[in-house]
Amino acid sequence: MPRTKSILAFLLALSFFFSSAQAVRMSQAARLAQGRNGRRIIGYATVSRREARDINQHYALVVSSSLISDQLGHGFYIANQPDVLQGETGSWYCVIKANRGLMMNVGKAWIPESYFDSNMIEEQDVWDQGEDAVVEYIATLMERPTEALRFSWVKGMHWRSQMVIPSNVITGDKLGFWAKCYRSKDELAGHWNDFIDWEEWNIDGDRSRPTSTP
Repeated sequence: MPRTKSILAFLLALSFFFSSAQAVRMSQAARLAQGRNGRRIIGYATVSRREARDINQHYALVVSSSLISDQLGHGFYIANQPDVLQGETGSWYCVIKANRGLMMNVGKAWIPESYFDSNMIEEQDVWDQGEDAVVEYIATLMERPTEALRFSWVKGMHWRSQMVIPSNVITGDKLGFWAKCYRSKDELAGHWNDFIDWEEWNIDGDRSRPTSTP
C-alpha cells in the first residue's frame, strides 16, 4: 500500500511538472504573438479639443474636416516625434499606435513634390493637387493605392517628414489603431517620447530631397 501511494505521488508530481512546463510554453508563445501582432507607436499628432475628446472616449482615431489637408490629400497627418508638433492655442497632443503585423503588410509610399509620367516627357505635380493626384501617383507603385500610408517632407519645413493615414483606412480601422491625447506637449512627452524611424519601414517610391520653399 505505501508503495502504491508513492507511485501515485510521483505521477501527480510528474503531471504537475508537465502542466507547468506547458503553461510556461503557452505564456512564451502568447508573448511572442503579442510582440508580432501587438500595437506599436507609429507617430504623434495635434488635434482640437473636440477631436481629442472623441479620440479619448474610445482611444481610437477619428476623421474630421480639420484633418483634411492639401499637401497629400485626405487623412490624418502625423509626425515621427513629439518635439516637432506645432499646435494652435487649445490644441491637444496625441500618440498613435497600430497593429504591428498589419503595419508590416500595408502599402507605404514616399510622395514626391512632382514626378515624370511613364513616357518621361511631362512632369506631374503631386503636392497640393488633391486626393486624386496623390492616389494616381501611388498607383504607379503598387496595388490598392487608396489604402497605402503616405510619406513626404513637410512643405516649407527643411528635413522634416510626415505620414498621412488615409481617411478610409481610419474609418475602416484597417490597422488596429489606438490613440490617446493630452492637454500639452510636455504631458504627452512625459508618457511617450520615442523617435519613430520611418525610414526603416521599407517605403516604396521616390523620397527625393526636402524643399525649403514655403
